[in-house]
Amino acid sequence: MGTDVRFRRRAKQQRRARVAASIFLLGLLGAGCGGERGEPGERSGVATERTAPDGAIFNDADVAFVRATVAHHQQTVEIAELASVPGNEASDWLLPLAERIKASRSTDIERLQKLLGAWGEGAASPATTEERTAGARVADPTDVPGAEGMMSADEMIELTTTTGGDFDRLWLSMMLRHHEGAIEMAQRLLSEGRNGELQSIAATISTAHRAEAAEMESALAAVSPTTR
Repeated sequence: MGTDVRFRRRAKQQRRARVAASIFLLGLLGAGCGGERGEPGERSGVATERTAPDGAIFNDADVAFVRATVAHHQQTVEIAELASVPGNEASDWLLPLAERIKASRSTDIERLQKLLGAWGEGAASPATTEERTAGARVADPTDVPGAEGMMSADEMIELTTTTGGDFDRLWLSMMLRHHEGAIEMAQRLLSEGRNGELQSIAATISTAHRAEAAEMESALAAVSPTTR
């Protein structure tokens, strides 16, 4: 009986030691995350706020959104450009939509680049045409952190080798998925970001993408691989 009591006592002491060690570890992790919001090394889950040279406030979520959106928009422009490639035989009604999307995203990229530069974060340089068409030499676009709805390199190749009504349908399907990703990114920024100007840009991006998505959904319902 005495041996049994000693065993239970020893097991209880071991459990207490493990709990104490866990509490100590959690304390260290909490200390590493900092205390109040706005202090260096903030608590976990709160993006670090910084002040730009011009006095604007921004945080990690803002920077991440800008970098991801520039990459996302670059691919949107690339998809839009494929509609005007003669060999793809896109329908005439698709070309104006593609041009509008290309112009809008190009404007967004320019605004976002300037904003990133104003924050002193450096420019997220757009990929050159050579880099975008380098195939295996370019990392998989779906690996871009925070960029939702990106097409893989294989999917982009598939679109370049599709023609006619099949191209129309695939282009619309891919662009719709891309737009859904952009809307998701913008909505996340609106809840997590801090910069007022970027909040306005994100709201505009979300509104524009929703309108274009509705237009493309209607077009997709009317087109089929064998219907122009």
